[in-house]
Amino acid sequence: MTDLEKIKQMAKLELANREFFYFCHLLAPDFYAADRQYLIDLWNEMQVFYESDDDVLIVNVPPRYGKSRTAVMFAQWIFGQNQNENKC
Repeated sequence: MTDLEKIKQMAKLELANREFFYFCHLLAPDFYAADRQYLIDLWNEMQVFYESDDDVLIVNVPPRYGKSRTAVMFAQWIFGQNQNENKC
């Protein structure tokens, strides 16, 4: 692996640490593609929820749109941010 490849990989990991969208995209790029607007909206709402003082987030999305998969990844991302978090 060249230095440039290492730098790119580390940049991707840093983005995944900061932004829920990049975390999902890094782990499952085929499913979490940037052209799925409903998922982008869901990611954004989840990140805003995490950064807010709200206690509840209600997700209303049709079946088979990735709600459960995204919720599991959201919990993983949050616990990666702070292992003592109790927001999930």
